[in-house]
Amino acid sequence: MKDIIQETCFLLRRKTAVLTLAVMMGLVLMQFANNLSAFRGLDVKDMLPNTELGLLSLQVFALDPALMLVQVYPLLVTLPAGLIFADNRSCGIEISEVSRIGRKKYVASRLCACFLATAIVFTLPLLIELLVNLICFPSDTGYYSGSVFDADTINKIRIFLFYKLYVSHPVLHVFLLTLLFGICSGIFGAMSAGISLLFRSKFKLMYFIPMFVLLNGSAALIKVIVNNNKIALSWADYLFLYTSRRKSVPVLFLTIILLVLFLIMVSIRKGKEDTL
Repeated sequence: MKDIIQETCFLLRRKTAVLTLAVMMGLVLMQFANNLSAFRGLDVKDMLPNTELGLLSLQVFALDPALMLVQVYPLLVTLPAGLIFADNRSCGIEISEVSRIGRKKYVASRLCACFLATAIVFTLPLLIELLVNLICFPSDTGYYSGSVFDADTINKIRIFLFYKLYVSHPVLHVFLLTLLFGICSGIFGAMSAGISLLFRSKFKLMYFIPMFVLLNGSAALIKVIVNNNKIALSWADYLFLYTSRRKSVPVLFLTIILLVLFLIMVSIRKGKEDTL
């Protein structure tokens, strides 16, 4: 555990992690500026509740940071820590680390550290944003007033993940789904690192391609097969909060379990091999 914490701290200090954090904070600031501009001078009853003003809410503006995130996320998720094994190989750290703690522990601890570092980088700006929105914008609006939803509104939000929690505790709902976004980001980042163990390349840019293809390619393929605009089919439909398509909780958690099993298999396989 100590080794995982130390490696996580090291990854968070890397330029790639700092750059990703800066990008996320920049998008959050753009979203906040858009909110100020959109709701300036409006009556409270005409505003959205403060829980729906975040970057993950996909509220459409002329210059929309949420849509920007959708575009860059499949590449950005690899940046904080997904190149850890490739970087260690190129600079010779891998040999000394394997000699110090053993191959099995090296692979497992670095995958865990990659997960934690990526999750923190993507979650922290969004939690800060949530806190600022709760302070700066009203919660009792025309859409959500007096902690009570009308029947029509409840019917509209049934497509949300865990909509019953949204009805009873909107802030807790946003908080937990933000953590879920961070956890999924951490898994994707660790998968990028795991894939770099399975397939080597002289060009580090190639390690950004697998997650880009997995996220965007799988979504496009599923849309061709299913061809139903009312059902959530892409990664963005599940990771962003208030999209207009119905989501399936079993599909979400089954996908997470399969991805975690993939990481466990990579860790076991590469931990037993003589060379990484």
